[in-house]
Amino acid sequence: MTSESNDAEIDWVADFVENGNDNANGTISNQSFIFTEEVDEENKTTGRTAAVFCLFAQREKNKQKEYIYKAKQKMPTVALKRDELFHHLQRTYTDFEFDELCFEFGVELDEVTSEREEALKSATVKLSKEKIASLSEEVIYKIDVPANRYDLLCMEGLTRALLIFLEKLDAPTYAFTEPEHKETCTVLIDHTSTIRPFVVCAILRDVTFTQESYTSFLDLQDQLHRNLCRQRSLVAIGTHDLDS
Repeated sequence: MTSESNDAEIDWVADFVENGNDNANGTISNQSFIFTEEVDEENKTTGRTAAVFCLFAQREKNKQKEYIYKAKQKMPTVALKRDELFHHLQRTYTDFEFDELCFEFGVELDEVTSEREEALKSATVKLSKEKIASLSEEVIYKIDVPANRYDLLCMEGLTRALLIFLEKLDAPTYAFTEPEHKETCTVLIDHTSTIRPFVVCAILRDVTFTQESYTSFLDLQDQLHRNLCRQRSLVAIGTHDLDS
């Protein structure tokens, strides 16, 4: 590498850091970085090199965010109350901190809103001032999740996954056991056989709901209907109390 090219390289680094001009079209190599660190221009070149590394890292992060943005049309969104979410995560975050956590985990904090804010900006639903005033201002996080992670479409599933990611919780293990008494499901009418020819049943035993967890369970079922079940065109899910 000649002295002239070295000077040009250093000039490019300065221009890139100070003005954001990428005139080198991404052709600078790792060897070039090493060389600029060896050149002592009143200790400026080392700082510029470090800045370029940071900018390249930010550029790569922006590429990843752009990829996520392009995939958003296919990504389901779950809306969760922020304070309840933080309660499950056992700590509080700023919006920026939680956005960073989502990015590192592989989901995206798409929007920070509230019921009242949603009503005010809605172009289709028009409410009276009194009705809008009665809506909650509690902060809601709208989070985009990958289309193949249906376990993240509820408060319990997402917070459990985040806690496992943060190494604050061990991944659960599940075991299939034979019940003492098996139940029989009988389909009495077969006129739906051309639409949904298969029936799958499962019994969840020793389940106790609170009003909060029951609401979350129904929300998850609706999310599955909208996404995995393709608006119920492929599958329809029903949940019933076996004790009643």
